[in-house]
Amino acid sequence: MKITYQGLTISIPFDGVIQVEDFSFDAAFNCHGRVFLRLLAEEEKIQGSIHALQDGANVEVYENSQLFAGRILRAEMETVRGLYYLKLEACSYTMDWQRVPVSRSFLNLDATYEQVMQKVLEDQERAQIKDCLTNGRVIPDFLLQYEESDWDFLIRLAS
Repeated sequence: MKITYQGLTISIPFDGVIQVEDFSFDAAFNCHGRVFLRLLAEEEKIQGSIHALQDGANVEVYENSQLFAGRILRAEMETVRGLYYLKLEACSYTMDWQRVPVSRSFLNLDATYEQVMQKVLEDQERAQIKDCLTNGRVIPDFLLQYEESDWDFLIRLAS
């Protein structure tokens, strides 16, 4: 279902939402993006939707372009004075980059930072990265990722 809130389009895997009561979006450098939603909804549709929710259901937020894409971490229902609310917390797909430690090296000194980042993320679903800082610079020395998640390695590379 797509709903609008203050110029944003929010795509969620639930029907029966009446309106968005609260929305917050936390995004900071070197952190996973998070979206928190509190939605006024129809009781019977909330309960059925929460029970049928697939693990990691998608949430997307758009303005003119995509601002957030991630999966639901928590979904719960709350009742206040006879009204039913659906509370959602979603985290960006970058959280998947932090799950598994990896060991590898980058020895090609003709490789650019962007090529290294693309290589690191080639096995990650939905991975998109935009290099706005290095201007095509090549790596100055070999790079080693030892028992480090892709997320942690990229954070270190960016620092």
